[in-house]
Amino acid sequence: MLTRFREAAAVHRLASAAVGDEFWGVFRAEEAKVVLGDDDVFLSGQGVFPWNGPANPDPLRGSILIATDGEHRSVVRSAMKDLFTKRRVETRTAALTEALERLVRPRIDTAAFDFNAEIAWPLALASMADLLGLDEPQMSEIGDQVAGILGDTGSEAFTGTDRESARQALAKAAGLFSDLMVGHRDAGQNNLIGHLHRAERVGRISRKDVLSNLIGVVVGGTVAPRLAFTGLAVLLAREPSWLSRLAAAPELVSGFVDEALRWTAPTTTIGRTAGRDVELGGRLIRRGDTVRVVLGAVLRDPRCYRDPDVFDPLRREGTSMAFGFGPHHCLGAVVAKSQLTALLEFFVENRLRVVLSGQPTTTRSNTFTGYRAVPVRLLQDGPRPASR
Repeated sequence: MLTRFREAAAVHRLASAAVGDEFWGVFRAEEAKVVLGDDDVFLSGQGVFPWNGPANPDPLRGSILIATDGEHRSVVRSAMKDLFTKRRVETRTAALTEALERLVRPRIDTAAFDFNAEIAWPLALASMADLLGLDEPQMSEIGDQVAGILGDTGSEAFTGTDRESARQALAKAAGLFSDLMVGHRDAGQNNLIGHLHRAERVGRISRKDVLSNLIGVVVGGTVAPRLAFTGLAVLLAREPSWLSRLAAAPELVSGFVDEALRWTAPTTTIGRTAGRDVELGGRLIRRGDTVRVVLGAVLRDPRCYRDPDVFDPLRREGTSMAFGFGPHHCLGAVVAKSQLTALLEFFVENRLRVVLSGQPTTTRSNTFTGYRAVPVRLLQDGPRPASR
């Protein structure tokens, strides 16, 4: 379906009963880069999720990084960015490796299990707990509310079916973080809560900014990586030769991770609002119109990616838009890549093989797409290699 839209035109006028408004859908990479790269014309301030726009603006707009324009966005980003550098992410590698050992090791050569429930989701939560400075029970409670905010991406018990359920989950998540802030009054702590608290104490950001961005980071830093993990598991199960090829040529791992992110594309759309009348893809976009970049189509655009439906870790087309593009490029890109790299290297080093034991179940979400349940077995081919 996305291919047919993309081949017909770069931009289409669409309507959705699910989101309640008409919008412009962008299906080609060139036009997507224009929308995401020009935040003077295409504004994020009304919100970026599929249900956001002038008629239903994001309640966290003006505070949450992804829905804030101009100077304040730079201020909020600067309060957090030091924790997302490559050097800082590398300091958390040991905690990530420990989580992998704890979650994956007991599942090797055992009965079938759900990769999402037993590995992908707990791994995403453990990584986020380490970043925020929380213990895992605290992170698990917050993670349950994240599932409620976004709909059908988490466990059945916490999946909301309407906007009111999502609003209630959002309010509870904010309340949980507000309570946790009481126990993190030491603004010198070298974690995300400490960094945001320190910026609040010196007057650079407000308490709403702190709570909004904690929620935003948790949403982006748990759900999207979890779907990338499950997508990676399905890919390795359907193409088992990749693990042996990576073992023989470990230099392919980096390209493999980049291609896996393009291939799985967990985020469905990125929304903007036109700040003035502008022509895009031969269509006149009016001021106030909602524009949504449809990533599933953009990341398979043959004008940008040679043989886009072929999984190719040797691609040289440059960085994909899996993490967005331009001034709102995802702050957590390095974190997500490090997580996927660690998981992939763990599989390669331990000679693991992923075998599907049933049909994976997909999400039913306008926000994040992928596999929400993946029944698998993990088998080890040969003895575990000696520690390096």
